[in-house]
Amino acid sequence: MKFKKYKTASGKTKWKFYHYLGINSDTGKADEIRRQGFKSKSEAREVLLEIIKEYEKGERIKRSKKDKYTFSEVTELWLIHYKKQVKVTTFVNRKALFRNHILPKFKDYYINRIDVKKCQEVVNIWYETFTESARLVNLVSNVFKFAINQGFCRDNPMDKIIRPKNTHKEEYDAPFYGKEELQIFLGSVKENESLKAYTMFHVLAFTGLRRGELFALQWSDIDFRKKTLSVNRTLFYDEEKKEFHFGPPKTRSSRREIGIDNATIQSLLKWRNYQREFFLGLGINVGAKDQLVFTSVNNHYMQESYLRRIIKRITEQYELPHITIHGFRHTHCSLLFEAGIDMHNVKDRLGHSNIKTTMDIYTHVTKTERSKTADLFEDFMEINGL
Repeated sequence: MKFKKYKTASGKTKWKFYHYLGINSDTGKADEIRRQGFKSKSEAREVLLEIIKEYEKGERIKRSKKDKYTFSEVTELWLIHYKKQVKVTTFVNRKALFRNHILPKFKDYYINRIDVKKCQEVVNIWYETFTESARLVNLVSNVFKFAINQGFCRDNPMDKIIRPKNTHKEEYDAPFYGKEELQIFLGSVKENESLKAYTMFHVLAFTGLRRGELFALQWSDIDFRKKTLSVNRTLFYDEEKKEFHFGPPKTRSSRREIGIDNATIQSLLKWRNYQREFFLGLGINVGAKDQLVFTSVNNHYMQESYLRRIIKRITEQYELPHITIHGFRHTHCSLLFEAGIDMHNVKDRLGHSNIKTTMDIYTHVTKTERSKTADLFEDFMEINGL
């Protein structure tokens, strides 16, 4: 409770006050009050005491023992159990969804004070702005189910919301390069960037590895004699802890062994020789069994920003369509189809968990292939005399 005398712009003496009322039992945030313009300190005190009286009357009605658990607190308890049920990469992804989308909406509210109206308002916003809105609803619902089980609240308001149409959801999009565009891109990288950069993009385009699989690739995963590459792990960065971690591949199907062509083998061998000579000059031994194929200049983990910057430079300089790092995986997939590889072999090579993912990409094959369909059909009909 603070009272202070001040002067107005016209030179008159007035009084103002500030008072901390306590924590709001609905939001968990601090309630504070400021007023000014009083002729005397006694007048200011009288008004403040009346406000305090009304505030405490309302708070006594709302306050109960269960009010002490905020949504944020319950979420932390739920995450402890959830972490034991899923892969590390999944857990990190879900924590990011809580941090970026869920907690900003609910964290300061007590769990048993969140009603259907509040949930519906938030859900409406999510479905208008976020493609994974359904996942957010399910995560919040799981927190409420946990809270009910623990006795923190009685019901799950997410069970009663109406899920609107996701106006933000876009059709599946698989940006990729055609054969000629890929040749221009790789040739440009080879001419303008480092040997490491060229080798990384070559491997992405010729194997279809995910970026985390590429960054986690070790020399022991490559059998140059058998011409195979094994995918055994993925590298991911924990934004919250600011740490790199190895984890299992995305799905069970993602753990795979694929064949690699002679051009890719030659690129990798050339890079391995350069890597060994470079680090030998720095006094760093890169002959260990778990040595990563691609590292920073200090032999540390790579970050995807390295590849993103190169993509930006090359696409702008050569006026190529901009694609993401993941776009090279789609490029490999579409070129496999163009080369005549059947869908099930493509699925196995890319480590898709189900054929639908492969089929989704198949619908985005190059324009050249789509335009060929009618010509091939015409040739077929003429051959058969129709």
